[in-house]
Amino acid sequence: MNQENFKNYSSLNILLISLGMNWTSKERATLRDCKIVQESEQTPILYCCKGSFIDSEASALGIRTIYHQVRSPFNLFKWYKFSKLIKGMNISLVHCYDIDFLLKICIFMMGTSPQVPLVYSLFGELKRSYRSFWRGPFIKRVDMVVVPFFEMEENVWNKVGINPKKVHVCGAGIEPVNLIERRRIPNSVAISIKAHVKKFSEISTLINTAFMFKTRGFNDFKVFLHYEGSWNDSELHKELKNHVLAYKLEENFIFIDGMSIPEVASQVELWLQLESTGWLEDGMLQALISGTPVLIPRNGVNIELLDGFPSLGESYKVDDVREFKQKLQHIFNSLGQYSQAVEQHRKQIAIQHGIEKYKNGLLTGYIDALSHRERIFK
Repeated sequence: MNQENFKNYSSLNILLISLGMNWTSKERATLRDCKIVQESEQTPILYCCKGSFIDSEASALGIRTIYHQVRSPFNLFKWYKFSKLIKGMNISLVHCYDIDFLLKICIFMMGTSPQVPLVYSLFGELKRSYRSFWRGPFIKRVDMVVVPFFEMEENVWNKVGINPKKVHVCGAGIEPVNLIERRRIPNSVAISIKAHVKKFSEISTLINTAFMFKTRGFNDFKVFLHYEGSWNDSELHKELKNHVLAYKLEENFIFIDGMSIPEVASQVELWLQLESTGWLEDGMLQALISGTPVLIPRNGVNIELLDGFPSLGESYKVDDVREFKQKLQHIFNSLGQYSQAVEQHRKQIAIQHGIEKYKNGLLTGYIDALSHRERIFK
């Protein structure tokens, strides 16, 4: 219904700002929001860094992009140019995904574009405080904050000073997972390696743990290395393969591409996540909805997830090989318990973090923000 209501607005240009160079859940969420805007018959315009992963993905979808100059400071001249951009392109709403950039544009949008709503998306717990005496008046310029959990409302207030009434809890926006139930491969795990991971050191914990198991006589295990793209195009492929051969693990490690995360996750007994972005990872949620327990880095959002749905899996401290190995063993020793818990909660997770709830929450927030600004400047 809200998508239809949003279509009632004629020719809205929505500027979405995402300046990350990697391909994390934040960039994928930005691209998803661009698609939602497109489906609502409005026009998304992506403000990003040239050559970034999201730049490439947006280009493939035909989304218009404007490039941010990474190395030059965002000074008064840049503020002027950004203000001209908003007016020149008739921008109706600005949606920002980066806290530092948000704080900069709050300042000048209050004076130069007071009629344009400003939205912010937060996917993980903010560690440092952005509150200060001089920022207080400007942060009120934010009309809406999109978060995946209710528990993040307090973090938004404590770290940024944005009124909790402006926070919209929308979930993570995961697409539906419709899979044929398959027999899972015994003693199997899977991990999805993102295209921006280029150094072996970023996933060395996995190889070291596998080698440790093998030296202790546990040979009957499979590790599926899922890659978003083609392994042949990955800078990491050759080095990773050399380590697998050096440790004599070629029978245990299987390189997978050309499959979706749910397709891979539905065939293994455990989903691993090694990279800790601090964000709520969509791949992990896709695995859970596919019925697979998880072993994930310990951070604020992952703890919230595991507290909300007990026994979905375990968390570990990144780079702590010993704890990683212990938690891995613990899950497999009690696999039935974890699998049963995931089966019990997977439908609830799919609803709570599904795309329909997310889309409804996002568009409701957009409509409210637009209506609020219209009332003020009527």
